[in-house]
Amino acid sequence: MRATATRPLREEPRSARKLAQGLLRQGWPAPCVERFLDEARSVRFARGRVLYREGSSASDHFWLLDGVAKLSVPGALGKRVLVSLAKPGALLGSHLAVGGRRLEEACALTEVHAAQLGAPRFREITADLPVEVLQSMTRGTLDHFSRTFARTVKLLTLDLRGKLALGLADVADGFGVLDADGRLLKIRLTHEELADLAGVSRARVTKTLREFVREGLVVRRGRDLVVRARELREVYGA
Repeated sequence: MRATATRPLREEPRSARKLAQGLLRQGWPAPCVERFLDEARSVRFARGRVLYREGSSASDHFWLLDGVAKLSVPGALGKRVLVSLAKPGALLGSHLAVGGRRLEEACALTEVHAAQLGAPRFREITADLPVEVLQSMTRGTLDHFSRTFARTVKLLTLDLRGKLALGLADVADGFGVLDADGRLLKIRLTHEELADLAGVSRARVTKTLREFVREGLVVRRGRDLVVRARELREVYGA
């Protein structure tokens, strides 16, 4: 892990206020929020930087404040499989861990700004949260596992075009804004990143993406993409 900058979060009042508002909306009591802010450090990662690697000690948690991170696991033949994209408000580093070791890698897809807190201190603070808040956090973890499992099953059963349709639709649902032609992606993914998301080769992504454009399921606007997510799911079972 190589953060480009790190300092106490309290030294960045706007960031601290943004995190506090997010935690309060989730039902955190003010004293727990204040303890979190006192302990957290502000960390920033440039695009392409790794927040943590699989196999590393699950010693820190990262509360995403700005940017997008991609979470991936090792695949066959040295390839990586992109299992999800995390956006602001996500808690990274706590879900996929066994025996204190992480099973996933988190990498900055865009420039990332996060609040970093050691796992032991995080556990101490969250131990004082109300039961209903802890239950909500647990449901969030279970939802993450459920979505990851469902997506993995689909990747195993879909053909090439279905896999890319699934990847594009997932990104459009999570990071798209409504547009006259569908959903305009707010983030730009390279063909290599789309290949990781779909579990196929880059060359096949390029070819299939052209076919989607010809079919009107994807619209190109310079470097931007507009995705008709609902139609992609209906046509390809994604």
